[in-house]
Amino acid sequence: GVAIGTRFNPVPLAGVTRVENTTLLRTGGYEPNWQAQLGAIWIYADSADITAPIEVTNVDIIDSTHQAILVSWQKRVENLLFKNVHIDGVQANGTASDFSMEFQAQGNAYFEDVTVTNGASGVNVWPEFSLIKGSGNSGF
Repeated sequence: GVAIGTRFNPVPLAGVTRVENTTLLRTGGYEPNWQAQLGAIWIYADSADITAPIEVTNVDIIDSTHQAILVSWQKRVENLLFKNVHIDGVQANGTASDFSMEFQAQGNAYFEDVTVTNGASGVNVWPEFSLIKGSGNSGF
């Protein structure tokens, strides 16, 4: 999968970080030391906020082993764009996962033309995180 994060006191992200024009097949994973499920796309704000733009465009996420999209941890994550993203099937240990997407952080994300099919349609969103839905979204 794809991980974008601020662990181990990094230099802050700057400019635009892009994940585009790709297919993620059976990605995501499980971290046994943390006993945590990790999404196919994992944005992890551990030791610093992530406020520089992140754009996820023209991406197919197929049969993710856990959440297709996970945004997590104790810092702020802003300026996320998900556009033309298709989530097709979300699995967890061979069974359907409860959530296609989880947002366990403070911040916001914008969605346009994002579809979820063949699996978990639920979305877990902490109260401190805002989902902004544009046009063309379905299945969540």
